[in-house]
Order: sequence, then C-alpha cells, then structure tokens
Amino acid sequence: MVLPRSAAAVEPPAGLATPSASPSLLRLTFVDPGNPVPTVPALDIRHNGDVFLSTDGRRVTPAGGLTDAELRSLAAELTERHGLLQISTPILWQEIESSARTTGLRPDVAGAATTVIEVQSGEFRHRVECPAVGLLARRYPQIADLQRLAAIQTRLQNVMAVQQVGGGAAADLLAHEGTTQLRQSDPQAAPFSSREIAMVRTLSDGSQFVQFFRDARPQPVIVTLTRFPESGPRVSVLNGAAELR
Repeated sequence: MVLPRSAAAVEPPAGLATPSASPSLLRLTFVDPGNPVPTVPALDIRHNGDVFLSTDGRRVTPAGGLTDAELRSLAAELTERHGLLQISTPILWQEIESSARTTGLRPDVAGAATTVIEVQSGEFRHRVECPAVGLLARRYPQIADLQRLAAIQTRLQNVMAVQQVGGGAAADLLAHEGTTQLRQSDPQAAPFSSREIAMVRTLSDGSQFVQFFRDARPQPVIVTLTRFPESGPRVSVLNGAAELR
C-alpha cells in the first residue's frame, strides 16, 4: 500500500510490504464520554487486509477481511479523494469554534461520542478526532474538512457493515434484494449498491437488521431489511422509501 504525504506528520515510506505480524493500518473508534471502560476500535484494518470489528466497544470479532485490491482502493479513496492525512484536529476544531461564533450554533452535543480515526504505517502516525461528526457536519456545512471527515466516517461504517453481512458477495446479494423491493414502489429507482449499506445490527434472536441509505432529493431513500436465520426478509414500504423487514 502507498500512502500520500501528510504535512502534519512524519512522511511514510513510499511503499509498504505486508508485515508478518499484521499490525493495525487504520482504526475507527467511537469514544463514549459516559463509559469509563477503555474503548476498543469499532473497525481495525490490518496491513495484510485482516479486519476486526467491535459493535460494543469491548468484544472484538474477526471478519472476512479485504483483498489487496480492496485495501488499496479504500486507502486511495480515503487519502486521495477525501484527504484524510491532511485533516488536522486542532485546525478542524478552530474552524468549528469560528463557525460557532459566526452562526451562533454551539458545537456542544451532550453525550455525543467522539470519532477517532488513526492511521499507522511504520514510524508514520496520523490521528483525527472530533465529537458528533455527523451532526456537526450538518450544523456547519461550510467547513470543508468537517464534510470530508463525515464522508470518511460514513465510508468506514460502510466497510464495517459489508464485513458484518459476510463480505462483498453477500452485500451485493442484499443490494439486489433491496433494489427489487424498492422498485415495487419506484420502478425507475436506480439499483442499490453494497456501498449504500449504512448500518448492520445483529439482534439477540440471531436476526440481522440491515439499512441502506441513499442521500437523494427531495428526500433520502432508506431501505431496511431484517434477515432471519431460517426465513426470508419481511418487507414494508415507508413514505418515499421501501422498508425491508
């Protein structure tokens, strides 16, 4: 994997061989201010493509992992398209505080988790953190780095979701199911892709809640599907969006 330069950190090597110990390459952590127990990363991507997930901040579960091509594509998307390595936490927070003074909209969000994204490669380290990323991105649309950080968080949550449903092939099948049901209410709707899986929750009975999200106009399209271990999905339709159950 090749990482671009960061003005705020030590320059990484031009190319990275896959280390045998498979240390962390990228981690996404949600830090709950009300939880005194140390939080483990929600998503931990290793140099060799191994992926580890935690849905509760305590227990870690290995997932299917990413191929070398998928890992390279994700790294390029996060760094080249969204500029992850150019986002500086102190500068970002200065911009938030400046916008708060200008707009009168306070950045304080009681009880909000802090998003922490870390990149590590040899001696290279880069860390970005911000509370309530999604909410603040909507509150301050004029802050470009905040919009980029929100897009990065959304993409990493999608990576988590795809891993939770069993990987790319399983996610593609779910996208096909979602598209089929959506087109019953909107025959002209564009097909869903696995990139639009926004969230997955596994319930105590073994069923799995899967949500697709499309930021469409005039209103977003949200499709949710609940898969049961021994039966197919149940389906209903909401206003302007299908809901699979």
